[in-house]
Amino acid sequence: MYYGVLSLGAGVILVGAGECAARIALRLSGRISRSVEAAPSYYQGKAWVSALQREEAAVNRYDYHPYVIWRRAPYAGTQISIEPGGLRRTTGITCGDDSLQVFVLGGSALWGTGSPDWGTIPSHLANALSDAGRPACVRNYGESAWVSTQEVLQLVLMLKEGEVPDLVLFYDGWNEISTRYQNGLPDAHANLYDVKRKFERSPARLLWQSTTAAKLYDKVATRLRLRKPYLERHRLQEESLEEVPESIRARYLRNIEIVDALAERYGFRYAFFWQPMILAEEKLLTAEERRIVEISSVHPDLTQLTQRTYRLMKETRHSHFSYLGDVFRQVPRTVYLDWVHVDPDANRLVARRMFEWLRQQGMVAGQ
Repeated sequence: MYYGVLSLGAGVILVGAGECAARIALRLSGRISRSVEAAPSYYQGKAWVSALQREEAAVNRYDYHPYVIWRRAPYAGTQISIEPGGLRRTTGITCGDDSLQVFVLGGSALWGTGSPDWGTIPSHLANALSDAGRPACVRNYGESAWVSTQEVLQLVLMLKEGEVPDLVLFYDGWNEISTRYQNGLPDAHANLYDVKRKFERSPARLLWQSTTAAKLYDKVATRLRLRKPYLERHRLQEESLEEVPESIRARYLRNIEIVDALAERYGFRYAFFWQPMILAEEKLLTAEERRIVEISSVHPDLTQLTQRTYRLMKETRHSHFSYLGDVFRQVPRTVYLDWVHVDPDANRLVARRMFEWLRQQGMVAGQ
């Protein structure tokens, strides 16, 4: 009995020590990678960058939400603030009785990965509306890895609660493609395998996968090519990718049809925007951006699928749809942080293009 208790105690201590060591190693690896891999030139010398990096790591905590599955937990920082319910703070807004009520939905690019609160697309859009003499209460419903179907469900939930906006904007693209590529299913949310295994895997395996040691192993093994990259690891490959781009477009257009019916019933205006993405970019890429593209060499099928889907979406004509994949065509500097996220100034260019299109369509008034 005595030796059994000692063994159990020693085991607990060893596990705890291992977790601490893994946590320290994981943090150090993050710091080393940030110092070795040159930060995009835009961020050099910016006083807020260190705080933003810390806070972006801290906000990677998610709460379960019915139907839409996940949203970030509340957080209050100097660069990132997340309200109860998972909405990120939008700056420059005016939320009075006479203000234009605007809901903006999308994935992490819309949420604002790589930008402080003031540098997100919704914040820049609020500024553009205000500058044009149309103060607006812009609400950022973006969330990492969301696809358009989750966004439509979020809109339905808000309408059921009596929250009816004047204008609803959707900002999509990359997640529609990467999720289809990853899951091999015509309509599914991102990381389906991770959510699925919480119901189907053994408690012991789930416990191991929740540890810091498991996260460290995953990071090291992936970097050493002992494990496949995440998108490939759990990929349920379809027999052929030939018809997938048209399938992606068709299902996206069906979501537009659903929102159109809701808009008719509830009396709001709406627009869908297709975001820029570096694998289908028309701009002259900088050396920094070419290094980002090189990462895609381990996903040749994904690169081809992305480019073919973007060509189809560029050809799409719909009165409530605008293709923004060429928004950076004339921008000579580096704008991309990775495949899809861009810096705060680039977000401003996107927001300005969105505003101009909305004004041309008569959806917002402007000076």
